[in-house]
Amino acid sequence: MQNSMLAHIKDANTVLNTLNGIINVYKPAGVSVNNIKRSLLGNLCKGLNSLQTRPPIERVVISDAAHDRYKVDVATDWSDHVLTVGERHQISDFKFNTSHLSRLTSGVLLVGLNAGTQQIHRIRDNRLIRVYHVTGELGTSTENNFKDSLVIARANYTHVWPDKMNAILSSMQASHQRKMFELCGVHIQSNSAFEIAKRGLIRPASQTVPILYGMKCVQFDRPKFTIEIHAINEHVKYFGELIQEIGLQLHSVACCTGVRCIRHGHFTNKDSLLRSNWHLQEVVTNMAQCRQIIDEHPNMLRQENVELTEKEQEPQ
Repeated sequence: MQNSMLAHIKDANTVLNTLNGIINVYKPAGVSVNNIKRSLLGNLCKGLNSLQTRPPIERVVISDAAHDRYKVDVATDWSDHVLTVGERHQISDFKFNTSHLSRLTSGVLLVGLNAGTQQIHRIRDNRLIRVYHVTGELGTSTENNFKDSLVIARANYTHVWPDKMNAILSSMQASHQRKMFELCGVHIQSNSAFEIAKRGLIRPASQTVPILYGMKCVQFDRPKFTIEIHAINEHVKYFGELIQEIGLQLHSVACCTGVRCIRHGHFTNKDSLLRSNWHLQEVVTNMAQCRQIIDEHPNMLRQENVELTEKEQEPQ
């Protein structure tokens, strides 16, 4: 529907009025959000300016005429011409906001345009679960736990097998589950823990405490491995420390070689716009798809998950 509508609309302002919502773009690793903003909005402005834009305003010109009369004409006001003031649609005309991803992380990045910036704020406040594929490499330890840093140690890894990896991940996941209930001040096997779990997804009140809801090894090709992680309050430095801890638990060392977000709430990387498709037609289509996802899952914009209050965090 959006494709056919945009194909027949030639007025730039009409198309601009449809650019109010969320789009799902694929963020490349090593690219900052500011660079994405310039590239994406620059392409949108180029597309809008290729459509029909308003003509320059006109001004009234009064000049002398014969027989003590004045001649009144209407002429183009060259101070409002695009050759004078620039293109009609510019980057500064857009409101822009994103879900957070670090420069080193690739994958799903939600972008709010104009009225969609408020929806991004709600999604951020709701702290939806994000799913990552974090890739590590056994046998090498670096200064900041990432591959591009100085190597500080090496260790043997030939004794590591997938079953050992999965056992370590299961143990770490169970530890995080206990941590969630400890923040409530209740035992994981108690009735109080059951009542809290019934209320919905448990989230810490603090936005600085990373919580892992699921961990599993999805690829193992020694020395490289990929862990699928379901988390909130996460950050890329924490993932580096996590990969280092996994290496130590396996009686070896490891460093992180890549972090990719494959899902944010109900938005997946399958629907993300690649950088080559950050153009007006594709953005309008993607925005319509994101609007449909929000309509199907309205809870994403309503804070209904269980948040552990300060009172609940007091030990019993």
